Amino acid sequence: MMRMRQFTAVALLFLLTLSRVAAAQVIPGRWEKVDALPRGTSIIVTLTSGDRAQYTFAASSSDLLTLLNEDSKEIRFAKSDVRAVERRQSDRVRNGTLIGAGVGFGTGFFALAAFNAKQTASGPIWDREAVGYYVAAGLVGAGIGALTGALIDAGRKDREILYSRP
Repeated sequence: MMRMRQFTAVALLFLLTLSRVAAAQVIPGRWEKVDALPRGTSIIVTLTSGDRAQYTFAASSSDLLTLLNEDSKEIRFAKSDVRAVERRQSDRVRNGTLIGAGVGFGTGFFALAAFNAKQTASGPIWDREAVGYYVAAGLVGAGIGALTGALIDAGRKDREILYSRP
């Protein structure tokens, strides 16, 4: 039974990782994702010359990419001169904070429970008041985990590749 649970957990983690990788891939040489962008979307454009800059998407035609620079001046690039187009993924810090708090609570709670389960010569260290100590340790762990999760999540900067030259 335990092996089945471990296998299920590993398989689920593998599928989640695989779906994340598959969703991030782009078909090289296809402009559909760029053409479908709403006007005003912030994108990063890399040209074949190696120049790379951040622009605001304005429009896309069959052979031109129309963008706005930081001064709101319209700039047009031939699509043949573009090597890659990327968009920053927005990610709130809330999910990392919640995951960190949950993991931290569980770690603190069960670590103190394991410590209390150790038998001394006179029996367990705590009796009835043990649950209160477990919860307190869990709350300390939740605070540390929430802070750690928020810092890790804030440090992640995901970018979605919308176009890539083959």
